[in-house]
Amino acid sequence: MDGRAPPNPDEVTATFYGLSVGHMEGDTLVAESIGFNTRFWMTNGGLPHTEALRLTERFTRRSHDVLEYEVTIDDPRTYTRKWKSAWTLHWMPGDIAEQFCETGRN
Repeated sequence: MDGRAPPNPDEVTATFYGLSVGHMEGDTLVAESIGFNTRFWMTNGGLPHTEALRLTERFTRRSHDVLEYEVTIDDPRTYTRKWKSAWTLHWMPGDIAEQFCETGRN
C-alpha cells in the first residue's frame, strides 16, 4: 500500500497466495498479485493457470452495505487474452457462529 510497483516475477518465490501490492485509485483499492504457484485452484472448479498468472483486483465500496469486486486474470501461458469477472457483495447482517476445532464437532 506504499505505492511501489510489483517486483520482477523472476525474483518472487511462488506461493499459493502470491505476492500482492496495492494502491488507491480514487475510491477504489487496486491489488496487483504475482508469484503464484500452480498448486492452488482459482475457483472451486479449478480454473487452469501457470506461474505466469497475474491478478488485478479492484475493490470499490459503493455504499455502507455494498462492495463491488472486479478481477482481471492475465496468464499468457494459459489464456489467449486477459479476461475479467466481477460481482457485487451486499452486507448481510447477522452473527458469525463461533466454532472450536478442539471439540471435534462443527
